[in-house]
Amino acid sequence: MKRLQYLAIVIALLSTLGALDPYPAVAQQLLPRKLRAPELDGGVWLNTRAPLRLSDLRGKFVILDFWTYCCINCKHILPELKKLEHEFDKNVVVIGVHSPKFAGEQDEQNVRDAIVRYDIEHPVLSDPRLALWRRYDVDTWPSLRIIDPEGYVIAVYEGEIGYDKLRTFFTKQIAAYRRRSKLDETPLRFDLERAKVEPSPLHYPGKVLADAASNRLFIADSSNHRIVVADLAGRLQAVVGQGVAGDRDGSFAEAMFRDPQGMAVDGDKLYVADTENHKIRLIDLQSKQVTTIAGTGEKRERATVGQSLRALSTQLSSPWDLLLSDGQLVIAMAGNHQIWRLHLDSGSMRVLAGNGSEDIIDGAGSPRGAYVAGTASFAQPSGLATDGTRLLIADSEGSSIRFMPLDGGAVGTLVGTAGLPANRLFTFGDRDGPASRALFQHPIGVAYHAGQVFVADTYNNKVRAINASNGAVTTLVGDGQPGRTDSPPRLDEPAGVSVAGERLYIADTNNHLIRVFDLAAKSLSTLSIDGLQPPPPPQLSINIPLADNRGALPPTTLRTVEGDLRFEASVKLPENCKLDEQSPARLTIQWPDGHAFRTETSSQPAPARLFNGRYYAKVPLPPAAAAGAAEVIIKLQYFFCREGQNGFCRPGVAEWAGTLKVAADGEMMMRLTE
Repeated sequence: MKRLQYLAIVIALLSTLGALDPYPAVAQQLLPRKLRAPELDGGVWLNTRAPLRLSDLRGKFVILDFWTYCCINCKHILPELKKLEHEFDKNVVVIGVHSPKFAGEQDEQNVRDAIVRYDIEHPVLSDPRLALWRRYDVDTWPSLRIIDPEGYVIAVYEGEIGYDKLRTFFTKQIAAYRRRSKLDETPLRFDLERAKVEPSPLHYPGKVLADAASNRLFIADSSNHRIVVADLAGRLQAVVGQGVAGDRDGSFAEAMFRDPQGMAVDGDKLYVADTENHKIRLIDLQSKQVTTIAGTGEKRERATVGQSLRALSTQLSSPWDLLLSDGQLVIAMAGNHQIWRLHLDSGSMRVLAGNGSEDIIDGAGSPRGAYVAGTASFAQPSGLATDGTRLLIADSEGSSIRFMPLDGGAVGTLVGTAGLPANRLFTFGDRDGPASRALFQHPIGVAYHAGQVFVADTYNNKVRAINASNGAVTTLVGDGQPGRTDSPPRLDEPAGVSVAGERLYIADTNNHLIRVFDLAAKSLSTLSIDGLQPPPPPQLSINIPLADNRGALPPTTLRTVEGDLRFEASVKLPENCKLDEQSPARLTIQWPDGHAFRTETSSQPAPARLFNGRYYAKVPLPPAAAAGAAEVIIKLQYFFCREGQNGFCRPGVAEWAGTLKVAADGEMMMRLTE
């Protein structure tokens, strides 16, 4: 939890929401008087078709989630809110108020990227000038303000909060307001940013690991929830994981990850920080199997110190990067601001450094106790490297590069804010020069090579180099502007760096690319991963078995209407599921080469409109097509949801294959049914 110390909090705070009584006692208990919720304006609305006003939400409980996308605590609360908004979709609306800490987070496109990357399904108001933050007297990320169906603030919460407490609170409140006939129980749907994004072979890759010894490149394809293995020239060797979020061991095709990040390799063993599953996974590249070696899948709520822990029965908290050293796996445990160490032979683990307090403080690495002052503190450590004797750490929230002995000991700061008496987490910038003057902005990745420490200076859209002996900082790649060009060299929130030979590999996260910087020639290029495709739309979804929506085209001859081919389609759904009317659907025809229907592109996508349970779409006939026949594949991509409680939506796909005939006397519409 991060606190903006110069803003005063006015609204009284509670330690728990679960203890609140139903209306009206909750308002009396929490606040000395009813507080009319300030209007939601002054920013840019995202993840919804149009701006929302509180009057539009009368009859609903509204959760305002004040967050910023750098913040690990803000990320932790998102899945808790998602479970809540799915269960209480008729009564509760979550609105994210993005209140930036860093300058880079003020950019609207960066916020859009974060919404897609974090799979946020509720409206977000981007508040770059913190107008709403001040209006609601917020000073901490994350913070919740809960507005009742009549438009009054009735509860607040600061810091991380779990689904169970929120569920208890809303179960009581909804019952009380229902008795008073104050609820509007019509579910709301919103136009999501993710529906505007085309699938890509890499989707927000977070980390990259180049291994010169084996001529292999490992890519954490984070938002595609998989690991990509290629050679250093970009020739694809393997894809590990189904490409959908989940938690499953097994073969490469069966395994599932959730936002994997840092990796470490030892021969044919690849270790992965499975960040949002709060686990460490082992990929055996020889047997092509994935197993869990640390973590239970549950997030650790508080930091720990001292004791030896059994890896498979220990809760972890957002492990973000890994480093192998002498049979031990060093872990950047971003979620509780510590460095951990896992003994691979014994399966035991313990804290190596950090007292769990979020700060940039040098000192003894071995903490005397959790949150006890007098030993070193980290602030969301997210990147690890070594120069052979020291562990180098990208300490993101403090915009600092830290160091300590590989086997434990005192923590120091190579470049950063540890020497400041105050505002250590709020001092950042973009400045080269000696260590005493240089500034970073939320660096996430770090690598070492030939006396230089390379830093993915994420929010400055740069890669910087630090002279390891004196701390002097220079810019290596980028001019600070987001971009994807090789010349001039520009990046967009790079998060990972790794060196093999004289080539620096860069995970260019918001560009969905891997870039390569030639250290000798000082030139940037973009690496093509030959043969890599986006994950296919899932045919199976967790808890929602999708019917086998595959079939043959009906024997119909079709004619064009105003140059378009027109289709009507209906699909099978699992039991207790319904089509999502608010999410966009798309009809695609794949045309082969060498037939009458030859076209320059391989598909003709078109929006599909849902009416009375059926989809309708019109697709333009390719200019090169003539009356005749061709073997085609028609795909309908759509979204469906489970009805009732715990409802959530997932993508589905229906596919038809066969001969498509077109003639002047054909039918006006082809009907596709399953």
